[in-house]
Amino acid sequence: MKVFPWRKIKNIPSDYLKLYFAFTLSTSATLKQIRYLKWNNIDFENSKLTVNKQIQWHEKSKKDKTDTSYWYITAPKYNEIRTIDIDKQLITLLKNIKKQQEVHKKEYDDLYVKNYVSKNKQIINNTGDGTEFDFVCIRECGELIKPGTMQHTSKVIHEL
Repeated sequence: MKVFPWRKIKNIPSDYLKLYFAFTLSTSATLKQIRYLKWNNIDFENSKLTVNKQIQWHEKSKKDKTDTSYWYITAPKYNEIRTIDIDKQLITLLKNIKKQQEVHKKEYDDLYVKNYVSKNKQIINNTGDGTEFDFVCIRECGELIKPGTMQHTSKVIHEL
């Protein structure tokens, strides 16, 4: 297991951005795989993380007026499912984020965005169609973090 240089990110104010840095640099997971992470992908007791899916964005077609843009779930790159050891500091960060999410769910109450995945097409939605998913990387209101945020984070990571 790689030792992550936590001192380099200690001054980042957002736990979610710290999480992206830590996941990307210490696990070699792609941003698409990180976006998919659900709480049941993390084994807190044994300090392990399972990467088994990723989230993709389907941009609506300019030619097909009935097409829409949406998030969907697919197999990871090269269908590579892996279990990764994660360090104690990352486990602590994840536990803090999980606690924050529980607080935010109570604060937002009915306005908290719940994410669902449709059974037939693996499309992510907020309409209640399918199974509710507890993603790790969401905004405080429950929304998935958009690719623009992730791409900016990725650029910063490459500058480290």
